[in-house]
Amino acid sequence: MRTCDSCVGGFETPASVGRDGKWSCGWELQSTPAALCEAARSCFFCEAVWRSLDIPAHAQNQADIVLPLKYVFRQGHKDGALDWLSICARVGKSPTVYFLLEDTRLNYRSINQVKGISTGCVEPLRFLERQLSLCRSTHAACCDLVSKDKWYPTRLVEVRDGKARLIISKETEPTGPYLSLSHRWGTGTIFQCTSKTIGGLITNIPVTELPVTFQDAFHAAEYLGFKYLWIDSLCIIQDSAQDWSREAKTMKQIYQRAYMNLAATTSLGLFRKRDPESMMSDPFRVHNGILAGDFRAVEAVLDRDPWDSTIENAPLNLRAWVMQERLLSSRVAHFTARQIVWDCLENTASESNPSGQLAQPFVESIWIGRKQGSTILRPPRDIDTGIGQWATVVNAYSRCGLTYYTDKFVAVGGVAEYLSRLFKDDYHCGLFRSQMELQLCWFSIPDNGQPLSSNDIAPSWSWMSINGPVETPQPQLYQGYALKFFARIDDVSTQHSQRDETTEAYTGSLQMWCSLNAVELVDESTQPRLIGRGTEHVAFVNLDVSHGRHNDGELYVVPIFEVQDPMTIEWKYRYSEVRGLLLRLIDGASGTYIRCGHVGLRSHSNRETGRFADSWMALLSAQGKGQFPCQVFDVEAGHLIKVV
Repeated sequence: MRTCDSCVGGFETPASVGRDGKWSCGWELQSTPAALCEAARSCFFCEAVWRSLDIPAHAQNQADIVLPLKYVFRQGHKDGALDWLSICARVGKSPTVYFLLEDTRLNYRSINQVKGISTGCVEPLRFLERQLSLCRSTHAACCDLVSKDKWYPTRLVEVRDGKARLIISKETEPTGPYLSLSHRWGTGTIFQCTSKTIGGLITNIPVTELPVTFQDAFHAAEYLGFKYLWIDSLCIIQDSAQDWSREAKTMKQIYQRAYMNLAATTSLGLFRKRDPESMMSDPFRVHNGILAGDFRAVEAVLDRDPWDSTIENAPLNLRAWVMQERLLSSRVAHFTARQIVWDCLENTASESNPSGQLAQPFVESIWIGRKQGSTILRPPRDIDTGIGQWATVVNAYSRCGLTYYTDKFVAVGGVAEYLSRLFKDDYHCGLFRSQMELQLCWFSIPDNGQPLSSNDIAPSWSWMSINGPVETPQPQLYQGYALKFFARIDDVSTQHSQRDETTEAYTGSLQMWCSLNAVELVDESTQPRLIGRGTEHVAFVNLDVSHGRHNDGELYVVPIFEVQDPMTIEWKYRYSEVRGLLLRLIDGASGTYIRCGHVGLRSHSNRETGRFADSWMALLSAQGKGQFPCQVFDVEAGHLIKVV
């Protein structure tokens, strides 16, 4: 695809050498939606920038809106004698678009001309075949994760010569490894295995009646030399609650033991039509005073911003079940709208960038991110690191959608089980026992203006009790800071409650020593505000739900932990930030409370005396508060309460 005159002119912008010894240059352009849309029809760079903007159709022809375009062209790190070259382009606050450049004389050393008018053509499947061959011959970590002992799911789909049937593994022993498929069910009726159809499916699966995603998966499996697939809707008896419950508990093994996971990332089948010529630029001239020559470019789809937009925010990966499938699988082939992206523990690559080169230094995604370089399922160096790994899972998982909130425990249960063994730590309803006080300080995040709601499958102190996204503290973010805890959990008790064969629920309580501070809540419908002694130090209040938990009862603020910059501890002027909980009393006789919010407290010391205000110190202490309902009161340890 050619390069327009405006972009060609940018590559003639004089470059200068920075303090790090590397050169860079930048240029800015102004365009309009109409002009950029027109340029995108024939310019490789403009097309990629236009696609990143996601401008509504009604605004695409407007000529009175100014789009400020900013480009940076820079020299990257060295690979032997070669300098990587990259461009980043951005319009206002839109996501950054990255490009990788290569001298035409290098003959596709790091980037590649994509071929095939569909991701189901021979060329992209050959790319997948090469990546898989490289992985199983050289990647020890990936091969170790796929267990070498023979284990198979209860049922598998056997594919042979374009035909398919359902097999029961114990009756018809598979003769090779199997693949798994991640897909969205959608809102329509999907072809399913039921107690009535299972007999016929064992004889023959009517391939032409299956969703196109399944048919694509069959074709890909056969091309790659695999005879078996695990597909949830075909391998679980969907109208049997007993079978569903039994199979759901094996998800960890199913995805870990699968040789590779095929992911319908765009949710519209695996194979998508594309224009391969639009995925690499034609040769263009660079002459900036330092570099001169002819170059080609491709989009750097593996860098964090494009990865997040293409993979993390893809329709498939916004489903809660799929997050677990991605994490547990050793190898994932993402079938995106334009190309296949390979992701395993030791390599991440795409058809256009088979070398896996990044345009920018590696920055780990705040979500699940790439497998290569990810620490989420790696043995942690200490328990703080481990709790941080789990926090990443929680924050990503909670933003994903579930059709049935009653699946919340089981849809992440395989990951929790795996990490619990890795950490050698007890797991309680979404929190690990180590650093549990820190983990208690999660908070709800409003979801696009939707009311915050709760469920009845978990204790109130667990983020699992919230239907929506949450943010949970990550210990590694506090490295270098001094943490002081004002609360201590003495005991945690949880009980499994299988209400029916498809609903996993838990009841539970924790015994906690803390300092209670009586408050009242006002303006709960707009900006929650607390009144009471010491509440002038309340910086923010995050209610867990929009209505319900915080109504009808006495409310108390409980400080949990304090964060201070250790460099300022010896100074007279110090700044302190405390994270805490908002609790509601439900039974005064037994000192029992439920959680209903998260509270941030802030203060600073007097510049002259170095002392904090008496009102601040009183918030953190239990002295003079023996009248508040609790199980035991101790002037030093504070109030022993029960939270359910």
